[in-house]
Amino acid sequence: MDKKTINLKPCPFCGSEDVKVMQYLGEMQYLGECPNCRATSALAEQSCTDPGDPTEWNRRTSSWISVDDRLPETVGSFLIVADGRVGIAQWHPGWGFWINHGGATAAVCPAHWQDLPEAP
Repeated sequence: MDKKTINLKPCPFCGSEDVKVMQYLGEMQYLGECPNCRATSALAEQSCTDPGDPTEWNRRTSSWISVDDRLPETVGSFLIVADGRVGIAQWHPGWGFWINHGGATAAVCPAHWQDLPEAP
């Protein structure tokens, strides 16, 4: 199948329209991949042999907020994207900077953030 016929939506993390179909493990799996922020997602619920199924990539919607647009108004922990990786960081409006979660006290500089999902 011609990969140009696959209609992938823009990256849900960074908004780039330069998303590509990448083939891995021979012809056993196809991934949607964003070269801008390095996000990847399988193109179907299972490893697929049909690169023409963009279901998984296209069903994702973005709730990411650019730090250039706004910052959280309250103290709390948030999902962040920094250097193309998703993590958790703490924000306090009075500090004016993000602190990495997970025991490290290093400041991080995310490009995007969103609220943590509710626990199951």
